Amino acid sequence: MAEERVWGPYTPQDYRFPELYLEGAEGDKCVWLDEQSRKYWRKPVRGLRKLCLIPYEEAWRRVVDPETGIVKSKALVVIPWLGGKGMLLKPGTKLSLVDATGVQVSYVGLEGSRVREGSLIAYVLTGKGETRSLRAGVEGVVVLILVDLSESPERQAYAIASEDDVVWIDSAEA
Repeated sequence: MAEERVWGPYTPQDYRFPELYLEGAEGDKCVWLDEQSRKYWRKPVRGLRKLCLIPYEEAWRRVVDPETGIVKSKALVVIPWLGGKGMLLKPGTKLSLVDATGVQVSYVGLEGSRVREGSLIAYVLTGKGETRSLRAGVEGVVVLILVDLSESPERQAYAIASEDDVVWIDSAEA
């Protein structure tokens, strides 16, 4: 039986890092969020909540608690291959963390992918040279691919949220 493709209308060749904006962060590149209209702007808008860009690799430390999978701060993940559509993560949201640590990880499921339990999301090359298939243990949406550069080998994990916990946000400039 052929494997089901979970990456949607884009392919792995389209991959560029998502932009990760965090409430309370400071920086030159920010977005202004209107949760009610489910839109964000890249220019200042009075009265709207400001979230600033942080390095994607800092998600593990600043957005998600690595032990519990709980979202610590409000964050917007803007996905370039989905036309700048974003996913809003709210504090207190419980994410399922699927460990993807190995010598090399080849991602199949990307941020924004909807997955079912048992869906193929990555191939992991082990230290023994074996390739293992990594499958989602839950149904939901891949919201982040977390990488902890402080560990050796790098700890990597898929963060999957329930469909009900993902708030899709559109760019107001699109």
